[in-house]
Amino acid sequence: MRAVTLRLHCAARPLGRTDGEWGFMSDQIVLLRPDDQGTADGQSSKARKRQWGAEKRSEPLSIVHPAPSRRKIVLGRVGVLTTVLAWLGYVITTVLKQLVDNPGAGFRFGAETLSYLVVVSFLTFSALMYLTARQGALTRFRAHRRVPEGSSTGTSSTTPRASPY
Repeated sequence: MRAVTLRLHCAARPLGRTDGEWGFMSDQIVLLRPDDQGTADGQSSKARKRQWGAEKRSEPLSIVHPAPSRRKIVLGRVGVLTTVLAWLGYVITTVLKQLVDNPGAGFRFGAETLSYLVVVSFLTFSALMYLTARQGALTRFRAHRRVPEGSSTGTSSTTPRASPY
């Protein structure tokens, strides 16, 4: 174990009573640390391991994203279509089949089946909203063209102005 001394940024003050009977608190705190955790100035005595899941690239990301390929956009559309068809197939093969196979199951069975269908439908709807937003972003990214650096001064007459009303 190694003792590390830290200085506090406050003046010494009395402990407990003010008549000085108990003494004064020191402006230093001594902490005990194992030797393998480093030194007082923050230097580590061992090489630090890379954290799991940390990025391996050290170069910065580019300012402009790469344009998505046609394949990626088509696969996004296929993903939306597959999600809708999978939900429809699941409802037909599982939920409706249960209702047809058990005609006299009662109100409770019907209510549980309906609530299950609602939950599955909301989860599928959530996935569809994500896929739709992603699809819209991909098509916007593909159509995006960066404005040349010298052509936009911000004072052109074609720039729409805000109405004062």
